[in-house]
Amino acid sequence: MLTTTASNMGPERKRDSFFNILLHRPKTPQTIPSPSAPASTSAGQKTSNPLVPTSASHKQLGSNKLAAGIAPDTTLIPPKGASIPISSSVSSISQVETVQQTTPFSQQRIDRITLPPLIKSPHKNPRVIKAQEKLQKATEELKAEHSKYETKFPSHTLVKDGDITSPYSLPTEDVADFGKVAQQALSDHKVGESTTGRKATIFMEKVYPIASIVLGVVSFGADVAGLAPLKLTANALNVVVNEAAKQQTRSSRVIDCLNKLDSHQSFFGNINQRGYIQLSDNLLEVSTNLLAAIMGSLRVSLASLRTNFVVNMAKAVGGDDFADSQQALTTAMEALDRAIQQELLFDEKEREWKDECEKTLDFLSKIPANEMHADVRNRRLKDSGQWIIKNETFQKWMDGNLKTLWCPGKPGAGKTFLASVIIDHCLTVYYSSITENKSIGIAWMYFNYNDQDTNSMDQVMASLTKQLIASVAPEIGTSIMTDATDFRKKHKSGSPGPDDYFMVLSKVIGSMEKTVLILDALDECADTDSKGVNREWLINSLLKLGAQLLITSRDMPSIEALFEKAPDFDKLAISPASQDIKSYIKWRIYDMKYGSPNLRDLLKENQSLLEEIIQVVVEKYSEIFNLARLQVDTISELTTRGEVREALEALPMEESEFYHQAIKRIRNQKRHRDKAFRILAWTLCAKRPLSVGEMQLAAAIKPLEDFTLKKSDIVDFCGGLVLVNSESGTVAFAHLTINEYLKSASKDIFPTEPEQVIASTCLTYLSLPPFKSGSCPSDEEFETRLKENILLDYASRHWGQHAQSVQEQVHEEAFVFLLDGNLVSCCVQTMSVSTRSASGYKWRNYSQDFPKRTTGLHLTARFGLLYLSERLLLKPSGNIDIAANSKDEYSQTPLQYAAEAGQEAVVKLLLDHKAEVDSKDGYDQTPLSWAAQNGHEAVVKLLLEQMAEVDSKDEDSRTPLSWAAKNGHEAMVKLLLETGKAKVDSKNIKDGETPLSWAAEGGHEAVAKLLLEQKAKVDLKDTKYGRTPLSWAAQNGHEGVVKLLFETGKAEINVKDTKYGRTPLWQAARNGHKGVVKLLLEQMAEVDLKDKYGKTPLSLAAQIGHEAIVKLLLEQKAEVDSKDKDGWSPLSWAVENGDEAIVKLLLEHNAEVDSKDKDGWSPLSWAAENGDEAIVKLLLEHNAEVDSKDKIGRTPLSLATQKGHETIAKLLLEHKAKVSSKDPPLQ
Repeated sequence: MLTTTASNMGPERKRDSFFNILLHRPKTPQTIPSPSAPASTSAGQKTSNPLVPTSASHKQLGSNKLAAGIAPDTTLIPPKGASIPISSSVSSISQVETVQQTTPFSQQRIDRITLPPLIKSPHKNPRVIKAQEKLQKATEELKAEHSKYETKFPSHTLVKDGDITSPYSLPTEDVADFGKVAQQALSDHKVGESTTGRKATIFMEKVYPIASIVLGVVSFGADVAGLAPLKLTANALNVVVNEAAKQQTRSSRVIDCLNKLDSHQSFFGNINQRGYIQLSDNLLEVSTNLLAAIMGSLRVSLASLRTNFVVNMAKAVGGDDFADSQQALTTAMEALDRAIQQELLFDEKEREWKDECEKTLDFLSKIPANEMHADVRNRRLKDSGQWIIKNETFQKWMDGNLKTLWCPGKPGAGKTFLASVIIDHCLTVYYSSITENKSIGIAWMYFNYNDQDTNSMDQVMASLTKQLIASVAPEIGTSIMTDATDFRKKHKSGSPGPDDYFMVLSKVIGSMEKTVLILDALDECADTDSKGVNREWLINSLLKLGAQLLITSRDMPSIEALFEKAPDFDKLAISPASQDIKSYIKWRIYDMKYGSPNLRDLLKENQSLLEEIIQVVVEKYSEIFNLARLQVDTISELTTRGEVREALEALPMEESEFYHQAIKRIRNQKRHRDKAFRILAWTLCAKRPLSVGEMQLAAAIKPLEDFTLKKSDIVDFCGGLVLVNSESGTVAFAHLTINEYLKSASKDIFPTEPEQVIASTCLTYLSLPPFKSGSCPSDEEFETRLKENILLDYASRHWGQHAQSVQEQVHEEAFVFLLDGNLVSCCVQTMSVSTRSASGYKWRNYSQDFPKRTTGLHLTARFGLLYLSERLLLKPSGNIDIAANSKDEYSQTPLQYAAEAGQEAVVKLLLDHKAEVDSKDGYDQTPLSWAAQNGHEAVVKLLLEQMAEVDSKDEDSRTPLSWAAKNGHEAMVKLLLETGKAKVDSKNIKDGETPLSWAAEGGHEAVAKLLLEQKAKVDLKDTKYGRTPLSWAAQNGHEGVVKLLFETGKAEINVKDTKYGRTPLWQAARNGHKGVVKLLLEQMAEVDLKDKYGKTPLSLAAQIGHEAIVKLLLEQKAEVDSKDKDGWSPLSWAVENGDEAIVKLLLEHNAEVDSKDKDGWSPLSWAAENGDEAIVKLLLEHNAEVDSKDKIGRTPLSLATQKGHETIAKLLLEHKAKVSSKDPPLQ
C-alpha cells in the first residue's frame, strides 16, 4: 500500500518511496513556510487543521522528533468539577461546555457533555472510519464515567481543587520525555515516588504510542481536543492502577493486558523516527480499535470502582460487561500483533524494493545530467536568453503544437546557455501544473565531444530513461521502475544493446501524459559510437516515441537531414541577443567578484568609453557570443583608454587569432609552460572530464602528491582557455572552438604528443608503490585507496585507450605495469568496481566482485593493444603466467576479452598462438557467443573460419544466434544462418524466448525477415509469460515486424498470453501504439477480450490516457461499459485520471454515466473527490445522479466538502444535491 491518511492530519500523506532518494532536479520552486508560522487562513476563518502549532509550542517541541503532544499551557488532569480543560490559546476547537469548579456534576450535566470530533478529516477507508467512530464513542463514554467517578469520590482526585497554574513544561520530544510529564501529571508531590504512581506512568508510556498513531500527533504540538483521549486514559489508568493495587480487583487485568505492549516498543520507536508517515490503513485501523478497547476496559473498571468501591465488583458490574471489555481488549491486542508483523514484513519488502531501485538506477546510467545542467546554469547570467521564451515558434513548441524544434546556430552563438534557459523554463511551467494523477517527464542531454558516455547512443537512451523515471509521480513511477528493474535483471549477464535501451525508454514514455526531451549540441555527439551505432539511429528512435523534442546544434546539412521525416517540425535559428551581450559586458566590468577593477577605475573618468565598448562589440559580434566574450575578457585586462580604443579598432578578430595569442602567452611563461601544455593535453584528450583533484595530479610533471598543482594554477597557467565548472568541479575548455583549434594544430602546438603524455602518466601512476600490494581485501580498504589516490580510477579505466596510438613510445612503462601481477590486480579491481562505489550503492564485499588472476595479456587483448600483446606472448612473464589460454577467475581467456571487445587484430594474433577457439567461461559463453552478442562481424568471421561451434549454448541455453537476434545484428545473424548449423527456434531456459521472439521484441525487422525465411515458427510461446513474437512486437509498437508476421499467414491474432491473459491488441493499446492497434483491428482482432483482471483494451487505454487509441476502439464498437474485477468501467478510469477529452469521448458513445465500482463510487464521486470541475460539469450535463451513495453512504457532495472543494460543492448544490447532517460545513 503506497498511501495512507493519518487520521486527523488533513491531506493524504504519501509513503516514502524510492523517488524521494533519487537526486533529480528541483521542480517548481515552492514557498516553504517558516516552521513556526501559523497555518494561513482567510479573514474570520478558523484554522482547518487543529494540530498546527503556535510558534512557542513548536520551538519547544522541535520539528524533527516526535512531539508527545502536550502543549505547554495545558494540564494533563482536569481540575475537580470541570470538563476536559480547554486551552485558551487554542481557537480552532469547538467550544465544549464547561462546568463551574464549585458545582458538582449532576447526571443531567454529565449526559450532555460531549467531546468535539477527535478525527477532523475522515479517512477514505471505510474500515478505518468505523474504528474511528468506535473510538469517538469509547472516548465520550470514558469521559462521562471518569466525571462520575470524580463526582462520587472527590478525595481521590490526584490534583487538588483549583486551577493548576504551573504547566508541565518539560521537553516532550519522544516517548521517554512524555513519561516524565505523565509522572508529574499523574501524581501529587507525595505519590510521585510511590510504586503505584510510577506504575501508572509506565503503563501510560505504553499507551501513548498507540494514541499517537491513531491521532497523528507528529512532530508538532497538538490542541486539547487531539489530546483528550490521552488525558482521559492517563487519569483513568492512574485510578485503576492505584485501586487495583490496593484492592486486588479485577481491574488489574487491564494492567496485565497492557504489559503485552512491551514486546512492541522497538517497533514504536522505529515508527517514531519515521514520523508516523508510513502507516498502512491496516495498522491505523487496529491501533484505533485497540485504543478504543483500552478506553472501554478502563471505563468498566472505573464503573466498578465507583459503584462498589470496596465490595466484590461482580455484584456491582455485570460479569458479562467486564468479560466483554476484557475480551475486546485481548482481541484488539492480538490484532495489533498481527498488524505489526505485517508492517514489519512490509518494511522489509520496502527496504528490499529500495535496494532494487538503487541497483537499477545505478545500472541504467552514470551520466551526471543534473550536475551538467547546474554547471551551465551557474555560468549563465541572470535573466539572459529570455528572448527565446517569448519567441512565437518556441511558444508553439511549448504548447504542443510542434513536436520537434531544431535550434541551429553558429559556433559560439550561445546555444548551450539557451538550452539551459529552456530546461529551467520547462521545469517551471510543466511542473507547476502537475497533478496527482498526471505525469510529465522532462529529461535532457548536454553532449560533450570529450565525454565518452555522451557519445554512446545507448548511454544517451539510458540517461534519458533514468531522468524520466526520477521525474514522475510516485504512483506512476512505481510501475515504470518495475519495468526498469526487470530490464536490469534480464540483462545482468550481458550488456544491453541500444535497442534494449530504446525499448525500456519507449515503455517509460508510454506511461506518461507528456514527455519533453532537450538535446544540446547534437553536433558534439559522434557520428558513430564505439559500438557502430550512428547518430541518425538515435534521432530516428527518439522521433518515434512521440515526445516533444528540442535539439540545438551547429547549422549543418547532415543534422538538418535527420529531421526530414520529423512530424510537426520547425526550425528556430539561434543568435545572441544584443541585450545579452550588453549585460555580459557590464557584468565583466562591474561585478565585484569577476569584474575588472582597472577598467572600472578607467570608466569613472571616461563615461563615454563604456558606450563605445558596448557599441563596437555588439556590432562586430552580433552572431557569435563567444567572440564577444573573448574580446571583452581581453579588454578587461587593459588599463588605459588608448589601449582599449586600439583593441576596439582591431575588431573583428577571428577565434583562431585569439587562441593563437593565448598559446603565445603560454609559451612565454617559461616556468609554467610545460604544466600548462599538460593541462591542455589532458583537457583535449581525456575520455571524460577530469575533476580538479585529478587534474592537479595529472598535470604535474610527476604524478605524486609532492608535485601537485594548486587549484588556481589550472586556470591561471592556461591564459583563460580552460575553466572549472563550479557545480561538478570538472575542468573544461571555455568553449568547444578551443578544442577544435588545438586539434587542428596539435603538432605545431604541443611539444609532446598529447596521447603519449596521458598514457605515460597513467602507466607511471598505476605502477606507484602503494599499488604493489595488489587488490584490496575489504570494502573499507578499497574505498580508502580510492579516496587517497584520486587519479587511480581514471588511470585504471582509460590507460589502454590512450596507449593505442603510442604503444611503442610507452612500452617501457607498460611492461613495468603489465608484468607485475599485483599491479594488474589493483587496476582490474578498480576498473571493475569503483563505479559502484562512486554511485553510492554498495553491498557487502562489493569490492571483491572482479575477476582475479587476470593477466596483463587479458588487458592488452581487451584494449586491442597488438604491439604490447605480441611482446607479452614472447617476453618472459615476470611474476605471472602469461599465455594465450590463460584464464582469469571467471574462466575467461584473452581471446574472450578480445572477441567481446571486437579487437580483430588481437583475436587473429591469439588464434595464431593456438588460443582455444571454443573455450567456455563461467557463463558458458564462447568467444563466438561474445562476438555475436556485441555485433563484431569481422571477429565472427575469423572464429567461424577456425571452425568455432556455431550452436554452443551458454548457462541459460542461449546460442550465438539468439544473442545476435536479440541485439539486432543482421550481419551476424546472416553469417550464422549461412553455416546451416544454427538452430532457428532454439529456446533459452530462463524465458523460453526464441531468436524470433527476441527480434520481434526489439523491432529488428531485417533480422526477423531472415529468421522467417529460415522457417522460424511464428507462434511459439515463451515459457515465462506464454507470449508469442506478435505479442512482443505489438507491445513495443514495431509495425514493420507486425506486418511481417501477418504476411506469413500463421500469426494467431487473438492469442492470449498464459500468465495474464493479454492479447496483442491489449498490449498495443496499453502502450499507446496507434499504428499497431490499427493493423490489428484491420486484421479483425477481437476488441473486447479481457485479461485476468477483467480489463479490456478500451479500459486500459482510458486508464492510461491514450485518447487516439480510445477513439479507434470505440469506432470498432468496443463495449463502452465493460467492467473489470473491481467494477471499474472505462469512464471510471478516465474520470479518476482526470482526462477530460477521454471522458467526453466515452459519454458521446453513451457510456453509463452512473456506473459504480465495487465500493459504490460513481464517476461523479471520483470527480467530486478529485475536485475536477470540468469533468463534474460534463457528468452533470449528462444527467449524472447527483446524490449517488457509496457503500457507506457518502455522496459526491460529502466527498467534495470533506476535501474542501468549495466550487464543486456549490456546483452540486446548484444541481439539487441533498445536504446531509454528516457533511462537513463549507468554510
